[in-house]
Amino acid sequence: MTAPALIFEDVSYFYADKTRGLDRVGFSVMPGECIALCGRNGSGKSTLLRHANGLARPSSGRVMVFGVCTKKDAVFARLAVGMVFADSSAQIVEERVYEDVAFGPENLNLPRPEVKRRVEKALDWTGLAPLAAKRTENLSSGEKRRLAIAGVLAMEPRVIVLDEPFSNLDWPGKTALLDELLRLKDLGTTLIVATHDVELVQGLCSRILIMDKGALIRDGGLAEFAAESQSLGLRPWGQTSRV
Repeated sequence: MTAPALIFEDVSYFYADKTRGLDRVGFSVMPGECIALCGRNGSGKSTLLRHANGLARPSSGRVMVFGVCTKKDAVFARLAVGMVFADSSAQIVEERVYEDVAFGPENLNLPRPEVKRRVEKALDWTGLAPLAAKRTENLSSGEKRRLAIAGVLAMEPRVIVLDEPFSNLDWPGKTALLDELLRLKDLGTTLIVATHDVELVQGLCSRILIMDKGALIRDGGLAEFAAESQSLGLRPWGQTSRV
């Protein structure tokens, strides 16, 4: 029997000011699943994603990444679970596109040919190869989002979590990003996508987690909750399969 990629077991989290960020959250994610994570602003989505790769660790309960507890080995979690932040600029650390994608693999002390292989593969995948020498400060919002994803792909994680990846993108940018995510899905990559654009990801995600005040209040198929989307603080959606 296949083991879960992620397990949240009764996870609660308190910020430094004692505000509760997560309230006894529990769920599991199987390898290859693609899940939409939704809820009002401030509902705990970003905090949950940061727990998935060990950037934050529970005040109580535990998070397991492929059977390894993040409290015991956060480095393993960060290598297994790549995270794309809502603010793509926050993930860009180098002046040129190629160097930025190479930053993560280089910090793993990989051989130079392996770094080159990973970077070129990630740039090709995201369509950024023609921009390899471009200054990162001159990229558009969509290009910066793709660069953040390329940097994550170069680390070759088994799970990718994305925090509001469609925000601040125009329609062509959204559809191009969705195409990339669909390709990752087809490769069997496990995805968790925090988004308000539920209708946009219906062809990508078969399951939705809905957060409210730090608690997980719904977990099931997207169609199950379409009728009550507005009462849950979500944008209404229909049942189209793709953009």
